[in-house]
Amino acid sequence: MKLALRTTLAVMVALTGLAGCGDDDSMMMGMDAGPGTDSGMGTDTGMGTDSGTDSGGGGECDARAETLTMGAQTLTGDTTGRASALALGDCGDAPAPQEILALTLPGSGDLAVTFTLDTEGTAEFDSVVQLRPTSCTSAADAVCFDDAGGSLLSGGTFIAEGGSTVHLIVSGFGADDAGAWQMDLDVAAATAPTLESGSAYTVDGDRFELELVGGDAEGNALFYEMQLLDDADAEIPIAALDGETTIQLGFLNDLEGQTSFTALSSLSGLSSEVPEFFDATSVRVTVFDATDLASDPLTLPMVALTSGGPGATCDDRATVYCEHNHECTDSTCSLTADGASACGGAASVTLAPGAATVTATETASLEPGDGALRAACGATLGDEALFEVTVPAAHDLIVTTDKAANEGVDSVVYVMETCGSAADESRCNDDISDENLLSAVTLLAPGAGTYTVAVESFGGVDEATDIEVDISLRPVLAAGLPCDDAEVMNRCADGACTGGTCPAAE
Repeated sequence: MKLALRTTLAVMVALTGLAGCGDDDSMMMGMDAGPGTDSGMGTDTGMGTDSGTDSGGGGECDARAETLTMGAQTLTGDTTGRASALALGDCGDAPAPQEILALTLPGSGDLAVTFTLDTEGTAEFDSVVQLRPTSCTSAADAVCFDDAGGSLLSGGTFIAEGGSTVHLIVSGFGADDAGAWQMDLDVAAATAPTLESGSAYTVDGDRFELELVGGDAEGNALFYEMQLLDDADAEIPIAALDGETTIQLGFLNDLEGQTSFTALSSLSGLSSEVPEFFDATSVRVTVFDATDLASDPLTLPMVALTSGGPGATCDDRATVYCEHNHECTDSTCSLTADGASACGGAASVTLAPGAATVTATETASLEPGDGALRAACGATLGDEALFEVTVPAAHDLIVTTDKAANEGVDSVVYVMETCGSAADESRCNDDISDENLLSAVTLLAPGAGTYTVAVESFGGVDEATDIEVDISLRPVLAAGLPCDDAEVMNRCADGACTGGTCPAAE
C-alpha cells in the first residue's frame, strides 16, 4: 500500500479514474498501486490546476451557450479551423483550435458533472479540456483535463453549484490536434459520504487495520484521509512524509455502487517505515468520494492487538485480532463461512511427479465483486480462483501467472498450507517487478502435503476476466544424480548443479 499527500484541486475537481491506493510518488507500504482500482490515489498526470499566470487567460470569448439537464446528455462540435482565442497555460503543449462552451447547470446545490470525449463521435486527436469555474476570460482556478482512462481523449468529473454557469474549453494538446468531437455528460446530485462507526487497530506491532461503516447516496465513496493523534489529540508529524500529518489511502474493497458500505484498509511493514502509528492513541478519519466531497471526520481510538491464527482463543478484538479470512466465533478464531465455502470449491490439479519438472496450465474466470479470502501481500478482496495441489516430498512447488495470455492483468498469487490461513510474505507475490505486474511464487521443498493456490487480480475486476496460471512440481535431487545446470527441469538439494551432477552436502 502507498501513502500519499492529498492534493486539493480547485472547485473540488477529481478524475473519475481515481483508484484505491497511492500515487507513484508516494511511499511503498508492501502493496503495489497497480493499474485499475488498485492503482493509486493520485490524479491522472494529464490533469492539474493551471497556474493562472497566462496573462489572466484573456482573449476573445465567443462561447456557445448550453443549458444542461439532470441525467445523461450529449453535446457535439468540431474544433477544425477554429481560432485559439484563449491562452490555456499548461493545458496542452501549444495553442490549438478550440471551441468554448458556456454550460448552465440545472437546479441548486452541489452537482457532479461527469464528461468524456472518448466516444465514437470524436475524431482521433489528442484533446484537452479546460474548466474555468469563475468566468470565460479568467484562468483563475482553471483545471485541465488531459488523457483519461488510457486514452488521449479527455474526460473527468467536477463539482459545480446548480444554477451557475461554468465554461469548458475543448481544444487539442498540440497545434495540429483538432477535429470533430462528441461529449457525453451526466449531471447528478453530489452528496458527501457519511460515517457512522469504525474500528482502528495496530496488530503485532507492525500492521494497521481499519474498518469503517458508512454510506454514500451516489455510491461512489473512494478513499480516505487520516491523521494520527497523540493523547492530547494533537496531530503527529510523519517523518516519511516530511513532517506532514495527513495520510491518504484507498480501500481494499471496491465501494462503487454501494450506498451503504463497510470499508476496509490494511497496512503492513509499519514498524520500520511509519513507526508513528504506534505512538498514536487515536486516529481521525475522513472519507472522500469520486467527486472529492468529504464526510464529517470520525475519531476512533487506536487499539493494540496481537494476531491469532486458526483455532486461537479470541475475545472479539479486545486483545486478539483473528488473522485474515478468520473471525472470532465462540471465542475461537475460525475460518469465515464464505471462506470455508470458497475452499470447498477449490479445483483439484493433477500432476504426476517424475524425473523432470511437470506443469499443469489451469484457466479460471475471475468475477466482479468481493471474494472470500485475502492475501498478505496485496489488495485482494476481489474474487479468487483456488486450486488444490498435492506436493510430494523432495519437490518444489512453482506457481506463475507470467504468461502472454494474461497481458493487462495485475495479478496476485499466494499459496496456503491450509486453505484460508494467511499466506506469509514468502508465499505471496503481487508483482514480479516494478514493470511486470504478473506474479510468481516458488516454494523450495515445502514438504509433502496438499496446498491451496490462490490467484486474484489486484483490487478485483470490473468484468469477468480469464486468467491462466502454471502450477509446477520440480524434483529436488540428491548428491551424485545428473541434474539440469539451469535448474529448470530439476535442482539439487545441496548446492548448485555442477558439470551436470549434484554435489554432496558440505
